[in-house]
Amino acid sequence: HDYADRLLDDLEAGTLQSPFPLPDGLQSRLQKQARAQPQRARILRGQLQSEGTLRPKNLWPNLKVISCWTDAAAKMALPAVAEQFPGILLQGKGLLASEGVVSIPLIGSAGAALAITSHFYEFLETENERPKLAQELEEGREYSLILTTGGGLWRYALGDRIRVKGFVKHTPLLEFIGKEDAVTDLCGEKLNALFVGRIITQLEARGCWAGSFAMLAPSRDVIPRYAFFLEGSIKT
Repeated sequence: HDYADRLLDDLEAGTLQSPFPLPDGLQSRLQKQARAQPQRARILRGQLQSEGTLRPKNLWPNLKVISCWTDAAAKMALPAVAEQFPGILLQGKGLLASEGVVSIPLIGSAGAALAITSHFYEFLETENERPKLAQELEEGREYSLILTTGGGLWRYALGDRIRVKGFVKHTPLLEFIGKEDAVTDLCGEKLNALFVGRIITQLEARGCWAGSFAMLAPSRDVIPRYAFFLEGSIKT
């Protein structure tokens, strides 16, 4: 909002008025990409005057889909995004690890489909059992992922936990529910981020808390403990 008028002037004239100095050469390179759009500027200026702000839905009127993270901790931010972009499809990215693609989104499906032609996957429900293959997965169950790629990465435990949401043409639909290897240990408790995330989800489901941010942080004041930070409304 602080720079709305300046941005609209630039949009109208095809100029670039940066509020702070830019590195050498960057100003001229960006300026070459600028195009005057006086009609668009007039429309947005009218919206700014009537509403007092430039809303995202007005800036991108032809936007149809937003691809973003939608599972695990990212799920808490979805209501705020949906409020700014009403009527726009929020499509989850699936599970994309640095080591390889695990799942890809499908419009209208309950989860992201396992990328069965990309890599070889194994799924471990508990530590003391034989890993399962894709065709052995069961709906509603949770598994840890083991990845083998065509590039030579062999039976690598990603540290990701997934839930099977269903199937499409016998291919599992997966939901990422958290990291298993994010562990804090003040006094031997081995507190896992996945466990904390489940507690937060339970608080929401029971109506004890409604908000968009939650964080558990270690504290070493006198007795080692944790501080639980919540933003939103709390019911006891």
